[in-house]
Amino acid sequence: HSFPTRRSSDLEKILDALVAKQSFYPYEDTPYAFLQKLLKDLGFQTKLQRVDDKRFNLLACKGSFEKSVLIYMHIDTVQPVNNWAQNPLE
Repeated sequence: HSFPTRRSSDLEKILDALVAKQSFYPYEDTPYAFLQKLLKDLGFQTKLQRVDDKRFNLLACKGSFEKSVLIYMHIDTVQPVNNWAQNPLE
């Protein structure tokens, strides 16, 4: 299976949008919802696996599973502290 390819500028826009999402605990749902929609738009089947009240994993699959790729990531961040020269979410 081949995964859809995107131009570098498209990937940069996706990364910019993801970085702009507030992702520190307990606000992890926003980046996960963004990634879930993106993966669905690319033809993946997705499922949110609840870990506790405010935490979950995003599972995504595509294809027949004859060959598999596992991507495991950690997307929540540490809350920004004061004194930033610019907004760290921009």
